[in-house]
Amino acid sequence: MTAEFVFLFLALAVSGVFSAMLLRSVVNTALKTRLSCRLFLDSRATGGTDLIEGEGFFLNAEIENASLMPHPHAELYLSLPEGLTFGDTGTVDHKEALVIPARSVVRRRFWVNAVRRGVYVIDHAVIVRKKTLLLDLVSFRMPVPSGHFNAVTVYPTVMDLDEHFTTAPYVIGEVEVSRSPVPDPLEFIGVHPYLNEPLSRVNWKKSAAVGEWMANENGFTEERDLTILLNLQSRAYERFDPLTGGISSRALTELGISVAASLIDEISAYEVPVRVLFNGVSDTFSEEEKIGEHVLSRSDDAASLPDYHNLMRMLARISGGVACPAHAMFYAVAEEPDRFLTGRNLVVVSPYFDAVMRDFCRSMQDLGFETVFWITSSFSDTEGIPEDVQLYYRTYRKEART
Repeated sequence: MTAEFVFLFLALAVSGVFSAMLLRSVVNTALKTRLSCRLFLDSRATGGTDLIEGEGFFLNAEIENASLMPHPHAELYLSLPEGLTFGDTGTVDHKEALVIPARSVVRRRFWVNAVRRGVYVIDHAVIVRKKTLLLDLVSFRMPVPSGHFNAVTVYPTVMDLDEHFTTAPYVIGEVEVSRSPVPDPLEFIGVHPYLNEPLSRVNWKKSAAVGEWMANENGFTEERDLTILLNLQSRAYERFDPLTGGISSRALTELGISVAASLIDEISAYEVPVRVLFNGVSDTFSEEEKIGEHVLSRSDDAASLPDYHNLMRMLARISGGVACPAHAMFYAVAEEPDRFLTGRNLVVVSPYFDAVMRDFCRSMQDLGFETVFWITSSFSDTEGIPEDVQLYYRTYRKEART
């Protein structure tokens, strides 16, 4: 074998290797750029899908292969944000083998459970392509477009408050308590032509007299406005604990957020103007108020159904720890109520009740505010509660009756 032949053989071998690498690179690039994945929810409304903890929705995936080469051995990997799970497995990950023909779209549909309040964007999909025509095609993350088509807002749980809470002066069990978020919230001021309203508002006598459907018109005075004061701090003694950020019992804090959501849900039926003041942080529909070195968050005022939905979205987005110790929040509100509150009705939602809140209630009563407490723990220290303080605490009524 001559040296020239050896040199020619090596040149051809090197050229073949480079040609194969170039072909592989070209095929990989072509297939990757012609393959796309789109994730979207059944709802196409601007702003995404809104639902409540415990509910679910369908997630749709469309994998399009626009190239002339099929993908006979592919795998799809989907990952959900923490707080959502696939309904069939209860996990955040899904893996599925796919055959993706040339010039075609493969569609898949998955049921997703919303297990925790929050705002989520589903945008993680990976396609793994196995060997095709002796080419080792690598995996890559799909370019999933984000936006309202795959965004979901999960509201806090709305509870039956009568089922889970009772008043402090009564024995747990058989006593049924009638209550209302605010007393006599509606004030009749006249009638107007009926326009797609609940039938409960129809004024039957006036309708018969004038020969057309008429509805009652209700107005509100400043005294009917309501502020919900939400304390996210789990326990009184944690107010200076930097490790927990004031929230060591996430369950108690989450229950408080659910109680606030349940009150807003009830209030929406009365269309009472409401504001939420809380010692945490939410990145939308709220403004921050400086309290010395601390921060309080105050929601926009709500007086209509879209506004109430904004309050629920705000509660869904509460994150992190406590931005202001509870005692500092109560002191600040008592000193400058007109700065923080709307109207003269106040509802305090807290995981605990202590001496600071008792003194706060006295101060607010002296200023002419009606104050009601909702305590999310199984509170039993009724001796420390003044007789004229209206307080609801968590109970297990069904279990108490068995």
